[in-house]
Amino acid sequence: MGGRALLFLVVGFSMIYLVLGQNFGSISNQAVTNMTNYYSTSVAHNIAESGANLAANQIFLNGFWQAGYNNIKLFNNPNSSLNVSVQVIDTFKNIKVITSTATYNGITSVVKVTLQPSHFSKFAYFSISENGVWWTNGDTVSGPFHTQDYLNSYGHPVFLGPSTSTLKGINYYTGNKKNDSPVIVGTFSTGVNIPIPSNGISNLDSLAKIGGAVFTGMDSVYLNFKRDSITYTTIRDSLNKSGKKVGVVTTVKTVPANTFAPNGVIFAENAMLRIKGVVKGQFTVGSSYNSTSTVKGSIYIDSSIVYNTDPRVNPSSTDLLGIAAQNYVFVADNQNNSNNVYIDAAIYAQNGGFGAQDYNNGQKRGTIYLLGGITQSIRQPVGIINGGYVTSGYNKNYTYDNRLLLSVPPSYPSTGGYEIISWYE
Repeated sequence: MGGRALLFLVVGFSMIYLVLGQNFGSISNQAVTNMTNYYSTSVAHNIAESGANLAANQIFLNGFWQAGYNNIKLFNNPNSSLNVSVQVIDTFKNIKVITSTATYNGITSVVKVTLQPSHFSKFAYFSISENGVWWTNGDTVSGPFHTQDYLNSYGHPVFLGPSTSTLKGINYYTGNKKNDSPVIVGTFSTGVNIPIPSNGISNLDSLAKIGGAVFTGMDSVYLNFKRDSITYTTIRDSLNKSGKKVGVVTTVKTVPANTFAPNGVIFAENAMLRIKGVVKGQFTVGSSYNSTSTVKGSIYIDSSIVYNTDPRVNPSSTDLLGIAAQNYVFVADNQNNSNNVYIDAAIYAQNGGFGAQDYNNGQKRGTIYLLGGITQSIRQPVGIINGGYVTSGYNKNYTYDNRLLLSVPPSYPSTGGYEIISWYE
């Protein structure tokens, strides 16, 4: 090989090594930059998530908390910051959005969390006291279950959803777990404390006065839902100057359902409320009392009350009903309910429970078909069982309305806490 060729060869290899060296250096620098950006991005995201968790915890502890966090510096880094705001996006439903924004070394990350009040309507069954009533063979709870009492098991009742209780746990009828063990398809947890509020329906009264329908000064109120209209009957005792009853004043009126109670809340103050019919739309009916009466503040189901569009047939149904009594919710003992009764509703009995009027009068009345859920302070019986069969009152066929996991009847009583319904990052 000649000298000139050798020179070209040396220069060529030098150029190749020069280019390769430059490329390797560039790749190395880019890798360091990528590593730094990835680290900063990860840190910024973790800070934003931490801010969202901190704010959510504050709201869980205090539902009125909206202070947020302003320009918090982290890791002694002047190029870091955390800002968290809390915004109420729906004042009627009290839905809140947490926006957590974190910046670290010029990288910004945002996490948004939406929370709504936790409502008792999400329970298929809830009680403070089981009142000595037992779950037994043939009983099935298909949604979330909670009791502050023992889960009383006689035989093998079935619980399909998540089930919880306080530290009391399970009570076996014979004391033998093998003979009386409930079939729990979901999870069962103890140590869960969910008290029922002492003023759970006060919000209904307030909202009925500002955007719904409220009855005051009446002794009894009858509501008959007729899809697009509601017929209401009010009864008030007429008293003379000495306070003696001398007569009864009755008013009957039919009104459009959508304009009668625009926000869906219908409330009877210090009165007995009686309901029936076909519900089209979304309503919560409530009744209160200001005495020791067990009649006033109670709601009587005078005949079947069902949805216009059955969600079991059409899952897109938006019909919803909440029944919220300060005292009791009773299936009335009358001719209409003498052979089965159908109830589509989430039921709430703050101081009493859900039961059947005169359940022990010696007559069988068929079955209560309930689509919805029951929340009560003191569990009430709906029938008498003898030898494994109902001899008086009703059999039970309760089905959980799965829409209640996310959908809530208007202003239905809240547990006092919040739950996360979306987390965006």
